[in-house]
Amino acid sequence: MDILISVLSVIVVGAMVTAAVFFINLTLQLRETAKAVELAAKSVAAATQRLEQSIDRIDETAAAYAGLAKSVEARVESTKEMFDAVNAITHGAKTGWLNLARFALGFITGLKRA
Repeated sequence: MDILISVLSVIVVGAMVTAAVFFINLTLQLRETAKAVELAAKSVAAATQRLEQSIDRIDETAAAYAGLAKSVEARVESTKEMFDAVNAITHGAKTGWLNLARFALGFITGLKRA
């Protein structure tokens, strides 16, 4: 019976040693996995920061383009007013008002000279 108890004790001790080795290896793997997760989190944080910086640059560029668009719009509006004035003068010339104004100016100038 002593032999059986000795054999069973050796088997139990062997199983405990095997379980201890397994749990030690598992702990080491968990530690390495935690380090990898930490590195991945740092990489994600750095990528997020770069993405935020890119978004900020895109916002700045969009604001610059908006300012440029407003400037172009103002120039177009001022040009439109100039063309409207030219169109009004052309229309006046076509309808005879300009000729009447020239005649009146010439007449008044002639009266001043006389």
